[in-house]
Amino acid sequence: MGAKTVKDLIAFNASVPNDIKVKVRLQFRNYSATKTQKLYAQFVYAEGENVVMQLSTEREKYYGQSIDKIEKGTEAAIERFEDPTNKPMFPWGSVSCVSNNEKEEFKCNNAWFISLAEVAKGYGPLLYDCLIAKLGQHGYGLTADRHMVSTPAAGVWSFYLSSRPDVTKKLLDVDKSTPPTDDDCYATHNLVPQWNTWIDDPEKMENMTPEQEKEFAKEKAKRESMRKAVNYAYFDSGITALNELSAAGLLIDESEGLNESYALKQLYESFLQDIKKIKF
Repeated sequence: MGAKTVKDLIAFNASVPNDIKVKVRLQFRNYSATKTQKLYAQFVYAEGENVVMQLSTEREKYYGQSIDKIEKGTEAAIERFEDPTNKPMFPWGSVSCVSNNEKEEFKCNNAWFISLAEVAKGYGPLLYDCLIAKLGQHGYGLTADRHMVSTPAAGVWSFYLSSRPDVTKKLLDVDKSTPPTDDDCYATHNLVPQWNTWIDDPEKMENMTPEQEKEFAKEKAKRESMRKAVNYAYFDSGITALNELSAAGLLIDESEGLNESYALKQLYESFLQDIKKIKF
């Protein structure tokens, strides 16, 4: 199953009653207590000005069967739902990213970090696209969670790195090996056991058949691509998702606060530059 597009969302909406037609909502939230900002891209139901969060009951009605036993968390921080029928996948879920509030030494190419992804299989890239495009309007990029990345999520980043000419990729310097500091970032992925389960096991490889060795090499190359992809920041350079959603009347944009957040950030950075110029 490949990545879903706005066309898939339009086709789904054409096949269901009005009360469960799905739109995409962008939402910005400022958490003053933790000094963080979050941007959400989520599927919702909406008629007129009424926006309704999704519940599993609508999906169960759509599929005609209970989904409790097959809708489950496959890995940390992500849930995916395997389609139990031959119907088009029901678009559901949410993806969020958080502003970079680490110490000044980690600017991470001015990228925000994915903080949570719970989304129907195939629809992840569409919501990621919405985040990247919206962040790009303010000069920001998007990168993976700096601590834990599930295999499905890492697959999305690998897809961006290798197959998306409409996305600009900027390598993050996670060991401060290059003189510029704007790309300095951090990553603790290697500390997570699940992230390293694919590493060569000499004993295991000794007992492999030629066919198994071929499959192992293929899987290893796939994992290498994932490990590489999560250490890039991704920037909009032609993503059309937001324009397509808007043209189809399927976008609810409630991210106005991001404009203020960006203006304040620019003002603060300008203030710091002026301070540095002052000789005491």
